Amino acid sequence: MTAAATAKDEALAALRRGDTAAALAAATRAIAADADYAEGWAARGTARLIAGEALAAESDLAHALALKPILAEVHLNHAIALISLGRLDDAERSIVRARTLAPALPVDATFRQVLDLRRADFDRTHSREAGFRLVLALGAVDLLRDAETVADQCLTAFPRDAELWMVKADLALRQRRFPDAVAAARQAAAVQPDDPEPAVNVATVLFDSGDSAAATEVAARATEKFPHSELPWTKLADIVRDDSAKGWTAVKAAALTPDASAAALSRGLWSAAERVEWDLVDDLRARLARRLDEDSANPLRLCLHDMPMDVLRHNAERFSATRWPERRAIAPPPTAKAKLRIGYLSPDFRTHPIGFIMLDLLRHHDRNKVEVYAYAVGPASDSPERRAIVAAVDKFTILSELSDFDAAQKVRDDGIDILIDLAGHTRFTRLGILSFRPAPLQLHYLGFPGTVGARFNDYIVGDPWTIPLGSETNFTEAVMRLPRTYLVNSHRPDVVPGWDRARYGLTTRDIVLCAFHHPMKITRRMFDAWARIMVAVPDTVLWLLADQAAAKTNLLNEAAARGIAAQRIHFAPRADLPLHLARYAIADLMLDTTPYNGHATNADALWMGCPVLTLPGVTFASRVCAGLLDVIGLRDLIATDPDDYVRRAVALAGDRAALAALRAGLADVRQSILFDNATFAREFEAGLFAAWERRLAGLAPQTFDVAPVAAR
Repeated sequence: MTAAATAKDEALAALRRGDTAAALAAATRAIAADADYAEGWAARGTARLIAGEALAAESDLAHALALKPILAEVHLNHAIALISLGRLDDAERSIVRARTLAPALPVDATFRQVLDLRRADFDRTHSREAGFRLVLALGAVDLLRDAETVADQCLTAFPRDAELWMVKADLALRQRRFPDAVAAARQAAAVQPDDPEPAVNVATVLFDSGDSAAATEVAARATEKFPHSELPWTKLADIVRDDSAKGWTAVKAAALTPDASAAALSRGLWSAAERVEWDLVDDLRARLARRLDEDSANPLRLCLHDMPMDVLRHNAERFSATRWPERRAIAPPPTAKAKLRIGYLSPDFRTHPIGFIMLDLLRHHDRNKVEVYAYAVGPASDSPERRAIVAAVDKFTILSELSDFDAAQKVRDDGIDILIDLAGHTRFTRLGILSFRPAPLQLHYLGFPGTVGARFNDYIVGDPWTIPLGSETNFTEAVMRLPRTYLVNSHRPDVVPGWDRARYGLTTRDIVLCAFHHPMKITRRMFDAWARIMVAVPDTVLWLLADQAAAKTNLLNEAAARGIAAQRIHFAPRADLPLHLARYAIADLMLDTTPYNGHATNADALWMGCPVLTLPGVTFASRVCAGLLDVIGLRDLIATDPDDYVRRAVALAGDRAALAALRAGLADVRQSILFDNATFAREFEAGLFAAWERRLAGLAPQTFDVAPVAAR
């Protein structure tokens, strides 16, 4: 134990026996021994608080929290000091922070002090400001009826206060009194007709009340009245969904408002990429890059675009920090045990690529060494994939309806040693569960191709291609680097038999270049390369995956602009996996995209013996396919730049014998190490055990390489 820690313990012991002077002296010695020791400052601040020295106590406690902001009890003591100084707003924030960090911490008495002081202030002054703050304070502790009573008193005196009417609407909505909520929201809009926020609030309340049609009408009227404000356009897009024509109009308009947020810009960028509107993509990407200096956007949406790795990391850190602040860990200390209990958390244990490709890893875990728990969040499912996952694990639990804290408590109560998040920043993520650190060791794996940017994740799982040596500084997590590919590849189902080229309008004379990626992954630079290949090899056709009419039209227009006839572009609809896999059997070459590769998509192609040409970039998302190809010895299909990509594709497409030889070489790929899931599971477990040993030893997470395991 350090001298500072020893002195701090002496200070706390003195406080317990009521000797404030001795506590102050010991805490001061702790600070002298280590000026950066937060607990020493906290001990002295607590002693000064007990001694009635509120000003000095507040200073010491604030200093402790600046050094270590996750100390829940210090936040509470800081609140008490702030109350003594009359700084009620700051005290409220400290109480909320304490309760967020430690939900079981007894904060009610302290909050009651704030309420009593606010009520006294309101009773004395009857001012709008005092009443408004009392309403918010009562609402924060769910005293909703009391809050409404005060709100009504304020509105009697200030009937044209739109902000008070909106708070009243929210209070009614929280009590599920929908007509009252709608009436209050409409009143706010009536008294402040020149502000878009109250109008948008009406749409929000209507939508939350279950009246989507009325919500759409109100939001649409707001867009007409406030065409240059992001708020109504964003709300309209949220209500009608951005995959509809009306939704796209709203998303686009929100992104094009003069002061569009990073969220609106990135959402517009995502939708523009889906529709293959590349001029708009270029404009929004440039605007978003400037906006990210002070704002943040969903990190998944940035993966589609060439952005420096340090920008991606800083954005992920800002985005995660504002949504999932790290709270006090609720996990017990790690203990040595014969079997580790591993928990996988995912919204995609259903008909979803993640649920499917994870299946063999779940099955192949060594039950002599580990127990496997699966925690489902996100949409309900009774699919065959869900049932297979349930059968593959030792225990399957649905957490979808639980709060983040209650779900985290469930994970803790299950005694999970290592919790592995499979979602990151993808849809239906529940990173808030991990923010409570319900397991002693926490990892991010598979679902999101990059750093999550949250300090509550200890490790990210990668491989030599996705996170090469020297790139670790671009990740907030330490790296657990697997020896081959990080991407587990469960065996695919049998394909639908009997399908041939004629069924798809293709001929045996065609050299079929397929690119079965979501259209949003197709960039202008990528399509330029494909067009150059097709111009150089006239027998080629391009087979794309597209359902959306706008994307098809725009892709055909882009092809025509590059001299490619429409007859040479073919579209495949979305299909169930067996039917989708059958299409690779009649294609000649799969063309990968960058900066967002096909991941499971390219593994599907290789499984079916279809070679894949890739162009890796610098980001995780752009380097996955290169790792797959390297594992099976196909480095000749890894291009070094766009010109090299075109040269290699032209050489292959112009040589049918070479293509046939390449396909023949993939005939036994299903028996290769790429699809050896038993060996993958052993290597994955070796990494988990190595990380666990560091955790047991009390060592901080550290990047390490997992040694390859010999295939059985």
